Amino acid sequence: MGQPAYTGFLLVLVVPVMKLRIFSTLLALITLSAVTPALAQFRPDRPDFYEDGQRQLEREIQRLNQKPPADVLTVDGEQSQWQEFTSKEGNFSVLMPGVPAEETEVLETAAGNLELKGFSSTQSAARFVVAYSDYPLTAQVGNSEVVLANVRDQILERVGARLVSERPISLNAEPGREVKLESEGEPMIFRLFLVGRRLYILGAGQNNQASGAEDVAKFLDSFVLLQKPASGR
Repeated sequence: MGQPAYTGFLLVLVVPVMKLRIFSTLLALITLSAVTPALAQFRPDRPDFYEDGQRQLEREIQRLNQKPPADVLTVDGEQSQWQEFTSKEGNFSVLMPGVPAEETEVLETAAGNLELKGFSSTQSAARFVVAYSDYPLTAQVGNSEVVLANVRDQILERVGARLVSERPISLNAEPGREVKLESEGEPMIFRLFLVGRRLYILGAGQNNQASGAEDVAKFLDSFVLLQKPASGR
C-alpha cells in the first residue's frame, strides 16, 4: 500500500465528502500504534497485528472508490446552526454546527475488538471532528505523555503536515496535548486527551484562517466530560 493512503487522516478536515469509514480505520491505526508493542506480546505467533488495520484500510479505500459512500454528509455551512451535541456513551458534549455525521467502526485485532466512534460536521469556513476509542483491557497503556506523544507523531506522519506548535493541556486534570499543524496552506488543530483507557481526539481544519478561527475556538473550548470517569477504566 502506497504512502498516499495515509496522508488522508481525518479526511473530513481536508475534503468536502465525509468518508468517515476511512477516518475510523485511520483513527484505529493511530490509536493502536501507541500501544502496539505491548499488544503484540499477546500474539507472538502472528505478524504485527498493526498490519491487520492497514489491510482493512486498503479494502475500505477500494470499496469507496468503486461506488459513492452511503455515509456522505453534505451540510450547507451558511445555514448550519451551532448546537450542543451530546454523546452519553462517549461521556462528552461539544458545540458543533448542524447535525454531526456519525460513524462506528469495529476493528478486529489480536488483542480483541477495538470499537471506534467519530462525529463530524462542516461549514463554509471550517470542518470539525471529535472521536474516541477505548484501549483494549489487554493493552498496557503506560505513561500518558508517551501515549499522547505517539499519537501526535502518528498524526504528523499520516497528515504529512508541518508542526507549527504544541503545548500540554488538561481536561478536568486529565492529561492532554494541543497540536497545531499546517498542510498545503490550511491550518489544522488537534486536541488529544487520555482519560483512563479512553483516547479522545478533536480536530478542526480551517478553509480561511480569519473567518474560521473563532468557530474553531468555540468548538474546541466547548468540549466537556459529562461525568468523572470511573477509576481503573
